[in-house]
Amino acid sequence: YRHCLTRTAPLDFILIGTEEGEVFLFDIGVLGDQAFQQGLRRLLESSHVKKLVFNCPDTLDTLNNKHGVWLRNFFDIQILEVMHRQSLTITDEDVSLPIQRVQEFRSCIRSYLADDAITSGPVEIYSNGTQVDRQIPGRMLKQWVTDTLNIFSLFQVLKEDIDLEFLSVASERLANQRRTYENLPSNRYVNHPFLSPDVLAHDQYASYDVNRICECCQKILPSDADENRQEDVETQPEVEGLKCDICKLVDRDAPVGLSGR
Repeated sequence: YRHCLTRTAPLDFILIGTEEGEVFLFDIGVLGDQAFQQGLRRLLESSHVKKLVFNCPDTLDTLNNKHGVWLRNFFDIQILEVMHRQSLTITDEDVSLPIQRVQEFRSCIRSYLADDAITSGPVEIYSNGTQVDRQIPGRMLKQWVTDTLNIFSLFQVLKEDIDLEFLSVASERLANQRRTYENLPSNRYVNHPFLSPDVLAHDQYASYDVNRICECCQKILPSDADENRQEDVETQPEVEGLKCDICKLVDRDAPVGLSGR
C-alpha cells in the first residue's frame, strides 16, 4: 500500500498474509530498506515460496525501481479472474485474442465471495513481541487485513481448471511490461482497466519492429504484415504517429480509472 502512484515514491506498508490467517505488516516508511535487508527481500525474491498478489504491476515497479527488489514466483489474481471469467482455453493456434477489461478488487469480492468474504476481527500490532500503538486508523487497518486474507479466498474460488503454470508466466509478463520501462510514459497509458492480449497469448512468436513504437505507451509494435520482411529494420526510419490498440481504447474510454485497488 502506498499513497502516491509514481515509481519514485516509496511504499508506505507491505502486508503479507499466510494461509493460516496471519497477516504481517511491514512499515516501510519507518523501517526503510532495513526491512528488506533483514529478510523481506529473501522472501519476496524466493523462487520456492509462491506469492499471491492482485493488480501487481504498479507495486512491483516500485519494489524494483525504488527498493531494488525483484518479486519472483507469484500469481496475479486479477489475471486469474480474467482467465476464469472468459474460460480461456488458449492454444498455439490462437492468432488473435480480444482485449480484456479487468475487474477491480472490490468487484471481484462482490462477484465471487459475497457472503463468504472474510471480515477481520480486532487487530493488534506488535513489534518484536511487544504491542505498540501505531497511528493507523483501526478501520483502515482492518480493511487492509481483510483484503490480504480475501486474496487467498479468491484464489481458491478461481483456480479450478486453470493452468497455474501458465498463470505464473502471464503474471510475470504483465509485471515486466511495467517494471522494465526505463522511463515511464504518461500515467494514463500505464494505469488503465485493459489487459493486453500479449499477456495471455501462448504464441509469443509474433514479429516485432523496433521502428514501430506506440507514441503513447512507448511499446514496440508488431511488424506491418505488408512490409517486406527481408529488409533490415535497423536501416529503416522510425514510423511516427503510431498508437497501439489499447492506447486507442484508453483515449476512447475517458475518464480512465485505475484498475485494482
